[in-house]
Amino acid sequence: MNWVESLEAYSPWQRYVVYLVIICAICSVFYFTKYKKAQEQIAIYDVKISELDAKITKGLAMKDQLEKFRQQVFQLKEEMRGAAEILGNRPNVDQLVKSMENLATQCGLKVERFQPIPERTHGFYGEIPINLSMFGGYHELGYFFDKVANEQRIMNVYDLQIRGIYHIGGPSISAQCILTAFWYLQ
Repeated sequence: MNWVESLEAYSPWQRYVVYLVIICAICSVFYFTKYKKAQEQIAIYDVKISELDAKITKGLAMKDQLEKFRQQVFQLKEEMRGAAEILGNRPNVDQLVKSMENLATQCGLKVERFQPIPERTHGFYGEIPINLSMFGGYHELGYFFDKVANEQRIMNVYDLQIRGIYHIGGPSISAQCILTAFWYLQ
């Protein structure tokens, strides 16, 4: 005997209740096995979509600034190229010593010591310090420093010590300093 035929023994209201219970059971099974899982997946995908939308918005904002950043990079490269031209390449130490010694002699100074100190590097530039001792007049020393300041290569003078000395017809001061030449590290 079929279960539907066994339901005919019940009154029509009882059959409707049984059918309603069966339909509710089927709907409950569908809800908990398919629909609820689909809703959870939709919620997960909604969160992912929100995250991707945020990334897209951020990417579009960055895209709008990309040309500005490219121009800044180009400008910085040009400034770096200019700094590299000013700093120049690593100088030949012997040639640098000779040229500075000749410059001091041309200015009327007598060089007592011209001794290179070990080279140092700092980030994007290097430096060659040279320990320098010389005798001469005050104006000749000023002229020498003026010539050093107007050299093509950037150079600094520091630890300057000047002492007065007395020589009839000779130098009137003794100067000691450290002369530093710089170059661009590539």
